[in-house]
Amino acid sequence: MKKNMKKILGLFLLAALCLGMASCSDDKGEATPMSTINVLSAQTSFESSESTGKVVVDCNPIAAYVDADDQQWLDVQVDQNIVSLSAKRNSTTESRNALLVIKKNANDSVMLNVDQKGMIFIVENKTDILQHNDRIGEYSFNVSSEILPQLISTPDWIEASMTQEKLNIKVLENNEGHVRDGYVTYSCGNVKDSIKVTQFEFEKDLLGDYELWLDYDEKTDLCKSKMPVTITATETGAITMNFTSSSYNNTSINFQMPMTFDADSLAFVMNSGQLVANYKDKRGKRTYFYSVFVDSDGTYLPYEDEKGNLILSDTSGKITAFMQHEKGKGTYGRFSGLAFNNGGNVAEFATLLIGAFSSSAPYLNSLIDNEFAFYLKDMMLVKKDK
Repeated sequence: MKKNMKKILGLFLLAALCLGMASCSDDKGEATPMSTINVLSAQTSFESSESTGKVVVDCNPIAAYVDADDQQWLDVQVDQNIVSLSAKRNSTTESRNALLVIKKNANDSVMLNVDQKGMIFIVENKTDILQHNDRIGEYSFNVSSEILPQLISTPDWIEASMTQEKLNIKVLENNEGHVRDGYVTYSCGNVKDSIKVTQFEFEKDLLGDYELWLDYDEKTDLCKSKMPVTITATETGAITMNFTSSSYNNTSINFQMPMTFDADSLAFVMNSGQLVANYKDKRGKRTYFYSVFVDSDGTYLPYEDEKGNLILSDTSGKITAFMQHEKGKGTYGRFSGLAFNNGGNVAEFATLLIGAFSSSAPYLNSLIDNEFAFYLKDMMLVKKDK
């Protein structure tokens, strides 16, 4: 922005100077003479590489210069009637400009704009790599560059090479037993960039045994309790987070909380209002367990069905655990999102409640004992490294 403003200001000053010389007058009405310097030839536009040019005028100037900032890249020398210009290589992708002032004497000068193109450096169709298996993977990106780019760093499980035409990346086989990610970092001139590489195999690296951390504090990275859970998937792709509890009426109940998996964002997703368990007692009476999402104030979003019955939760609540790996901690992801989002009513998620209902839908009037059976607050999934 500073360089563009400098160019605009320079052009404005040049135009103003020309207009002023042509039309301004002093108090006596006498016209101010225009510059007497004639530019015979000018080479003032440069490519990004080291370049030289010259301006030839019809006099021997006493001085020629650009401002102090532009002297860092543009050298100006005067030899009789020739003003020589030497531009250093432009190692950025932005063009740059300088205002060249040529003075014949203290009251007679002319200004010219000098510009230099930015360096060409393009990694075509650059995108992060998300590999959905643990096998060897190879990727290639076309490169357009005026100078040779340099690789700065790669993880030890990635091999990479870079020329002025290609960036090649080879992801080695993942035998570490967990999700892994890293960056291929490179530079060209003053430009620095990177490509993130993530490698995982869903069945091997993300399914299996976890700890569900409850009342997790992100600031201290501590929780008040941990509950063993298992994430499984059926042949048809149905994913559930499973755990067993005997805390309700001293009855062992297997809970299966439906989830989906977003491979592009490496995330487990859970919706509210889901049937998560049901069981039949010795008398043949069936109890149904549904999930209800609430915000930090314990607020949930009841709504009425077509018959006017009050239902405690719809499926508009959506929470997501974005999975990542950290050495020493394992593969983990904290659930966050919306407790509900319906009819203009929106709230951030805090706690997952599980209610026991006497009917096959979470109706308020069928909530047993008029209270919830389980409270799962500030949840985070943690899968320890083997």
